[in-house]
Amino acid sequence: MGAVALRGQGLYEVESPTLLRFVTGLAQGADLIAADQALASGWSLQLALPAEPEAFLAEAASQMSAEASSRYLEHARSLLKSASAVMSFDEPTANAAVRDGHELVCETVVAQSDVLIVVWDGQPARGFGGTAHAVRLAVDRGLPVVWIDARDGSHVRLMLPGREPTEGTDPLWKWIESSLLLDAQPDYRQFKPLRDSRQRWDEFLMEDATRSARFPPAFHLILCLGGAPWPRWIRRAKDSASAWLENWEGYVEALRQQDPAMADGVRDSLMAPFLRADHLAERFGRAYRGAYVLVYLLAGGATLVGLLGLIWLDQKPWFVATELMMILLMAVVAWVGRRNRWHDRWLEYRALAEQLRISRVTAWTADSTEPSDPHGDSVHPGASWVSWYLRACVRQLPMPAIRVNDQHSRLALDTISRRDIAPQHAFNRKTEKIQGHVHERLETIENTLLALLVLACVAYLCGNLLAPDWVEQHASKAMTLVGALIPALGAMVLGIRSQGEFGAYSARSADTAAELLPLIARTRRLLASPTRVRFEDLRLVCRGLVEALSNDTYAWRIVYRRKHLSMST
Repeated sequence: MGAVALRGQGLYEVESPTLLRFVTGLAQGADLIAADQALASGWSLQLALPAEPEAFLAEAASQMSAEASSRYLEHARSLLKSASAVMSFDEPTANAAVRDGHELVCETVVAQSDVLIVVWDGQPARGFGGTAHAVRLAVDRGLPVVWIDARDGSHVRLMLPGREPTEGTDPLWKWIESSLLLDAQPDYRQFKPLRDSRQRWDEFLMEDATRSARFPPAFHLILCLGGAPWPRWIRRAKDSASAWLENWEGYVEALRQQDPAMADGVRDSLMAPFLRADHLAERFGRAYRGAYVLVYLLAGGATLVGLLGLIWLDQKPWFVATELMMILLMAVVAWVGRRNRWHDRWLEYRALAEQLRISRVTAWTADSTEPSDPHGDSVHPGASWVSWYLRACVRQLPMPAIRVNDQHSRLALDTISRRDIAPQHAFNRKTEKIQGHVHERLETIENTLLALLVLACVAYLCGNLLAPDWVEQHASKAMTLVGALIPALGAMVLGIRSQGEFGAYSARSADTAAELLPLIARTRRLLASPTRVRFEDLRLVCRGLVEALSNDTYAWRIVYRRKHLSMST
C-alpha cells in the first residue's frame, strides 16, 4: 500500500514546480518497490511506521530467513536514510480498545494523500490497518484509488469518487487536474460559479494587506454598549498582527521541539496566510459593519432633519437640502459597499483565517481537515475558492517527522490547551457576554422609545381634552415631531439590532464555549494523569477542537451570508 501526496505550491502557482511526495510504510514487497520507484522519479519519500524504526525492522526481519532478512534490513535502512520524514507510533498493541500502530499508520497514510495506490487481492479486511481498511478510508474521504490486482499485476482498476471502478488509469490525471486546480474544469468559461471563484481568488491575490482599516468604527462603537473596549479609529496591519503574533510564535516554537521542518511549514504555510487573511477580514469587516450602522444612523438623521423642516418653515430649504445630502450619502455608502463586495470579502477572508488557524492543530497528528474536493461547494463561489486555498496551504505542510510517544502527546496537549482551547473558550465567553449585553441594551432603548411615544400620545390626548386651544397653539408641532421621530428612531435601533444579529451571535458563542468545556476537562485530566498519554487521546482532543471551531465558523457564515448591504439593509 502506498499513497501519492500531490503537494506544494506548484499545483497552485505556475511559477513553482510541483512537489510530489510518496507516503508509505516499509513492509516487505510492494512498499519497498514503490518507494524505490518514487525516489528514482525524483519524488520525496515519507514513511509512516507502526513502531520505532529499528524495532519495526527487527520485528519484520524476524519472520524472514537469514538471507532475506539481511537484504530487507539493508534495503529498508537505505530508504530510511533517503526519506524526508519518518513518523513512527510508539503505541502498545496489547489494548484492543484503542488503535494500534498499524491502524494509525493506515489512517495517517490516507490523511496525508491525494491519491491512494494499493496492491490488493480484493479480499475483505481481516482486521484494521490492512489494505482493505485503507481503501475504505480513502473511498469514504473521496480520494481516488488506483487498485493494482495482487493476483495479476497487469490488471489495474481506478476507483474515482462517485463512479463505478474503471479499467486503466486514463481518467486519473484529468480528475487530479480538475480537483486540485481552481480553474481547470473543462466548462470553466460556461460554469459561472467556477468563473466567479477564480475571479475572487485573483481579487484576494491583489489585495494590499498592508493598508490600514480607516472606515469609521461605527459597529465597534455599538459594541461598547456591551462592555467592549473603545476601538481605535485606524486599524493598521501591525495592530492586527500584534494580536496574534505571540500566540502563533509560541505554537511554532513548541512544534520546533518535535519537528523543525513542520514548525517552519506551519509558520510559512499557515501563519503567514492567516495574518494576511485576518487583517483583510478586519478591514472589510469594519467597512461592511460600519457601513450598515452608518446607513441606519443617516436614515434616522434624515428623518429628524425632515421633521425639523415642518417646525421651522423659514429654514425648510436648508433642512430639505441637508436631508437630500444624507439620503445621497446613504446611497453612495451602500453602492460603494456593494460594488466593492465588502460583505462577501469580509465573510470569505474571515472564514479563511479561522480555518487556517484551526488547521494548525493537525500538525501534531498528521490528520486532515482540508476538503478532499475543494470544488464540492462550487455553487457558492466564495466557499469554493476559500476551500481550495485552504487545501493549497495545508497541502504544503510536510508529514510530521516525529516519534509519537508520551512526551510528544503531552507537549501537543499542553500547547493546544494553552494556545487554542483555553483562549477560544475565553474569547467565546467574552463574546457571549458583550454581544448579549448589546442585544439587551438595544432592546431596552427600543422599549424606552416605545414607552416615551405612548406617554407623549397620552399626554397629548389628555391635554387636548383639558386645554385644546393651548395644545393646538404650543404642542401640536411638537407632537408631530415626536410622533414621527420616535418610531423612526425605534426602527433605526431595531434595524441595527437585527442586522447585527447580536442575540444569535451571543447564543452561538455560548454553544461553542459549552462545546469546549469537555475538552478543557479532558486535557487537564490527561496532563495530570501519571499514566501514559496515548496518541489516540491526543487525536480525540484535536478532532473535538476542530469540530467545535469548524461548526462555529460554519454557523457564523450561515447567520451573516444574507446580510447584504443596501439602503434598506
